[in-house]
Amino acid sequence: MTYLKQHSKGYIANQLLKDSNLSPDLEKEEDIKKGKEAETIICNYVDYLIRTQNPTNPDTSWVRPQNHPCKLRFQDIQNDWDNDYENLVNLVQRHTNCSTAYCLHKKGGGDELSCRFDFPKEICQKPHLEYETFKTKDGKEHYKVKVVTKRNDSRLNNNQRSQLQGWRANRDFQVIIDYHSCLEYIAKYASKGEKMSLVAKDAFTSVLANCQNVDSGKKAMTKVMMRAVRQRDMSIQEVMHQILSIILVISSFQVITASLDGSRKVFLSKNNTLETRSLLRDCMRKEKCLKLIILEFPILILYNLLQTTSRLK
Repeated sequence: MTYLKQHSKGYIANQLLKDSNLSPDLEKEEDIKKGKEAETIICNYVDYLIRTQNPTNPDTSWVRPQNHPCKLRFQDIQNDWDNDYENLVNLVQRHTNCSTAYCLHKKGGGDELSCRFDFPKEICQKPHLEYETFKTKDGKEHYKVKVVTKRNDSRLNNNQRSQLQGWRANRDFQVIIDYHSCLEYIAKYASKGEKMSLVAKDAFTSVLANCQNVDSGKKAMTKVMMRAVRQRDMSIQEVMHQILSIILVISSFQVITASLDGSRKVFLSKNNTLETRSLLRDCMRKEKCLKLIILEFPILILYNLLQTTSRLK
């Protein structure tokens, strides 16, 4: 039984005792005890992975550095790791400004604006697990669990120190401990709205502008698809890789194409890597052989493929 199941069992036993006012029996007391132990193990594990505690007070003791830490290279930090972490946390990991252009929106049809990232968060002295109820489409009530981490800064985002100091930019770090949260996370990003491609938009507009009233919808959509694939959209990351001449694909293993019929043999090169002759080189070699055969047997030009193969037997 996993630690989460142990804690869930203890949580349910504790809730039953509270709601029914029954005297606890040995079995329920054991479930509650194991549930608390499981909660401690889960919270310690999550606390080891992520941090929501600010090592300095950003309003009093922290001093903004002259050079932004994101401009520093990893190898230039030397031994001042603690100060580097403090600067990164306070400059890139704090959600200090909420605005309607980014995170403020209305929840549940109300008029009150709230941050979609739930900032500011409550200060927490001790990590613990909390259960939230939700209903599925069939009306059944279920529970999902979340870890409330130890927190001394209401504006600090979850972070992992090693990852933050290596990446040197803002990064959200979440620990998923139940499958409901995992499904919710996957569905959220799978259905996340993206900006419409300008290529597709321009193609759609130009096709509609030139369409006649008698044209069929199939013909119009065919034109849109044909124009949209003329130019490929490129992400910001891909553009930057192309400008800086950075390799787009890196593989830790070597892939070669080998023929099972023995027509393209694999051999060991001088660098102790497996190689095979290129397909283009094989085609060129076969073309030279074909020319030699035609020079020797010019009558083969008059034959079709079936006649040629039967003659060569």
